Order: sequence, then C-alpha cells, then structure tokens
Amino acid sequence: MKKVLPFRNSLFTQISAVLIAITAVAFIGLFSFLQVTQDSTGKGSAINISGSLRMQSYVLSLTAARSARLPEAQRAEEIGGALKEFERRLSSQGLTDAIPNDPKDELRKTYDAISGSYFSTIKPLAEEVIHSPETELTLFLDTIPSFVSKIDQFVLDLEKDLEIKTRQIRIGLSLLMLFALLLFIFVRVYLRRILFDPLEELSNLSSSVRAGDFSRRSSYRKDNEIGNLSDSMNFMIEDLSRLYTNLEEEVKEKTADLNLQKDAIQLLYDLKNILFTAQLEREHLDKALLLITKRLDACSAALGLRSAGSDTLRFIAEADQTNYPPVQSFDIKLNEVLKKEYSILHFLRDEQKYSLACIPADINTTQLTLLILFKEDANVRVDREFTKNLGQEFAQAIDNSQKSVESRRLALFEERSTIARELHDSIAQSLAFSRIQIARLSTELHKGTVSPEVESILDELKLGVQTAYQQLRSVLTTFRLKPKSSDLKQNILSILDEFKERDGFHYTTDVELQSFELDANKQIHLLQILREALTNIEKHARADQVFVTLRPIASGKFRLVVRDNGCGIKGVKKEGHYGLEIMHERTRILGGVISIEPAVPNGTQVVVDFTP
Repeated sequence: MKKVLPFRNSLFTQISAVLIAITAVAFIGLFSFLQVTQDSTGKGSAINISGSLRMQSYVLSLTAARSARLPEAQRAEEIGGALKEFERRLSSQGLTDAIPNDPKDELRKTYDAISGSYFSTIKPLAEEVIHSPETELTLFLDTIPSFVSKIDQFVLDLEKDLEIKTRQIRIGLSLLMLFALLLFIFVRVYLRRILFDPLEELSNLSSSVRAGDFSRRSSYRKDNEIGNLSDSMNFMIEDLSRLYTNLEEEVKEKTADLNLQKDAIQLLYDLKNILFTAQLEREHLDKALLLITKRLDACSAALGLRSAGSDTLRFIAEADQTNYPPVQSFDIKLNEVLKKEYSILHFLRDEQKYSLACIPADINTTQLTLLILFKEDANVRVDREFTKNLGQEFAQAIDNSQKSVESRRLALFEERSTIARELHDSIAQSLAFSRIQIARLSTELHKGTVSPEVESILDELKLGVQTAYQQLRSVLTTFRLKPKSSDLKQNILSILDEFKERDGFHYTTDVELQSFELDANKQIHLLQILREALTNIEKHARADQVFVTLRPIASGKFRLVVRDNGCGIKGVKKEGHYGLEIMHERTRILGGVISIEPAVPNGTQVVVDFTP
C-alpha cells in the first residue's frame, strides 16, 4: 500500500519551494540592474556633446573677433551660423535625454542655467556684435570665459553622475556574484543533506547486501519519500539476514579445517618450488620469506645464520610487510633464544604488541634460525610443528645448495687438473727444451767472437723464455692446488697453517661467509687471492703476525682483509708484478675491488670488497 505523505514533508515540495525562491530573487536582481542600466544610457554621449559646447563657445568667440572687420552682412552670416550650431548642440536629443526631468535634480539645474545664460546673455551680445562690433565685441569676449566655466561644471556633473551609476552597477554585479556563490553553496549543501547523502547511504547499504554483509542498517528516519525507502530496505535486510546466517555458519565450520590444511600443504609446495632450484640465490630466500609472511598473516620474517662457536646472528634474507617493523629492528638475545628448540619472544613497540617465533634448524656446522614476527598473539594460531617444518625446508634447501656447490667444485678441480697436465705435457716441456737449446747456443757462440748485438739478442731471448717458464709454472701450481675441505673456512685455515709451518708467523681469523653463499669457481679465486697475499707477506713483509677477516659490510656484501705487522710498503705498482696483476684480475671476476695500502700502526693490508 502506498503511504500518503503530508504536503509539508514531501521532498518534491521542499525542492520546488527552494527553486521558486531562487527564481524570484533572480528576477528582482535582474530588474534592478536593468533599471540602473537604463538610467545610465546616453551619459557617455551627453558628456561628448556637453564637451563640444565648450569648444563651440570658443568657436563663437573666435568667429565674432575674426569677423569684426568684415562687412556687416558677412559678419551676420558667420556669427549667425555659429549661434545656430551652438543651439543645435545645446538642444540635441543625445544631451537632453540624459538629463532628468526633475527640476530639483542638479543636472537639470545646471543645464537650465547654461541654457538661460546663453539665451539671456551670450546670444544677445553676439547679435549686438553684428551691428556694432567696435563697442560690443570686448564685452562679448569677456562674457565667454564665465559661460565656459558653467559648461565645464556641467560636464563634470555628468561625469560624476555616470561614475555613480557605473559604481552602482559594479557593486550590484559583485553582490549578485556573491549571492550566486552563496546560493550555489546553500543549494549544494541543502541537496546533499536532504537528497544525496541519504541516497548514497542507501547505495552503500545495497552494495553491502550484495557482498553478503547483512549487519548494516539505514539510519535515515525522516517522514518523506527516502524515509519510506529506507524503512523498506531495513525490513528486507532483516529478513535476508535471518535466512543466510545459519547457512553461512555451517559452511564456515566445515570449510575452515579444510582451508587450513590446504593452505599448509600449498605453502610447503610453493616453498619447494622456490627453494629447491638448480642454484640457490638470495632472491629465492627473500621470495620464500615473503610468501610465508603473506600466507601466515605475519608482519615480517627473516633467516639468520650463526657459525659454530659464534654468538652473533647474521641475517642472510628478510621480508617484511608494509607498515610493520622488520625482524632485525628487535633486540634478540641469542644466548637465551637460539639454543632452545623453539621459543617465542614478546615485544611492545609504539603501544603495539608483537610476538616473535624463533625456529632453529641445524645445517652441519652452521645453525640456521627462522624468525617470524606476528602482531598481537597471532602466533597462537600457528602450529609449532608446521613452523618447524618450514625451518627444515630452508635447512634442507641450503644443505642441498652446499652439496651442489661441492659437486661443482670437485668437477672444477678435476677440469683444472686436466688442464694442468696438458700444459705440463706440452707447453712446459717445450719451454724446458727451449731453455736447454738456448744454453747450448750460448756455449757455442762464446767459443768464437760474438758481437754485442748478438749478445743482447741472446740475453733477451733467455729472459723471455725464463719469464714464460716461471709464469707457466705459477699457473700449473695454481691449477694443481686443491682445497682439502668443502667448507670455505676450513680451506682458509688450511692455507694459513701451510704458511705458518713454512714461515712461523702466528695468525688470527674471523670468517663469517658460508660455503653455500659463494659458487665453486669464485671460492677458488677468493682462496687464490688470499694465497697470493700471504706469498707477498712471506717474501717482503718480515712479519710475525697475520690477521685475516672475512665479514659482511652491508646487505649482501663482504670484505676480505689480510693484514700483517711487517715493515710496510711505500707504494704499490702493478706494472711488472705478475702476482698483483692476477690478484686484480681475480677480484674483477668476483665482482669487487681490491686495495693494497699501509696498515696502522705498521705493516700492510690487502682489502677486497665483493658481492657473492
């Protein structure tokens, strides 16, 4: 049944009343402006004509003065013509229409005074000049200036009157524009409040119903057309809510467990696709951690490594959601947390509670820890066994990566040994034979007379073959070197032990780079740089202490420092130093830079910055 609304409550009636009021105000304003505009019509033309009266007065005086010596008939013609022209302009319609008819108006008084002065004084004197110029001309000319001053005053009054009318129009237009702006604001706010806001609320309400949200209700309670619609929608939503509530509860209960199991299995499957690749990279770890944070609704996650016997945790990968703090920003106490099987830390930051789940996993000589940060007590919803499986996935992936690196390393060593044998069996033997032949040639030449030029060529030939032979022996030695362990730190210690036995110096090491973080080929280059640096210490430094550090200096970047306490260096020149050239070349292969500089307080240090 259609509800009948009172006439005063109808939105149609209210809006119609507002439109009628706007129309009435617009008509009143336009009528007022038309009236003022009509009063101002012709003022500009009147000013021009009144200004010409002043000019015509001077023309009349000049005509009377010039025609004083002419015959009377000619003088009467010229002065009469000037008088007629003045009267024509004085009575022209363009001037008289601009002057009000009210005798009390100032413009009317000034105009009447000019007209009266002209007909009572100026014109009679001009006619007297026609008949007796000798006696009346001087009096006539003396009267003109006072008459012109009256015309000037009349022109000034016309200009002031026009200015007043113009100002009235300008003020009226400004007020009209202001009124239009205020009217626009009023109408917009009014329509927004009584029409569009309620309609927008009903539209949002219908969108919520389409999305399955039956908890919202319309708050519009006025007795009008929209109020009737609002009441109808509230009744409809109430009925739909009762129908869907029971059905949704049943569906949620039955699908919740399936979704949890499905999500867990899917997460493990996706992690395997990311982590178990041909060669594990940092980006794979970051991607896997980001996947965990999204699937577990966590704030952030990180993966940390701690070498055996070390109390420092080095983060090798991290992923965090926007607007949440990263794991590294929290104070994690290693001694209390990382030695336990599973632990949860609680933090309070910026009035927000956080929970940090620490999941350790073992990888041969390295301890791996997976850290997941949750907001509030969200970690309670996470199954501990499931998070342990996540940690084991990372551990297994890194262990597989280490095995892959070791496999490639052994293959690389085998290939290098093969190349060394081929070089020894071919080029090395040829160079050795060349040395013998040069020695025989030198002996035979010295039995007779040898010119200085031949002697110089022979010496250069000896030096060239000797240098090539030494460089080849150095290459063969490098190719035949084979690290004793798959662990990078153990290989570094083996090289240091080798030089210690030979030279007797003491060494100190601090190595944090793990083997799986560097591929087999680059491990060889890094070890050879270390070996060459130790060789230079052995030959030149006369040192008894050597310090070797291999630590991170930034995210994904490492620094190798080999420092001794020997006699130091004055400067380094690569030219002619085969070992230094090889060190620089190997550093470029590592994607880094090398510097050789004096150490403080004494000695020399070799610094290599590179990105694994």
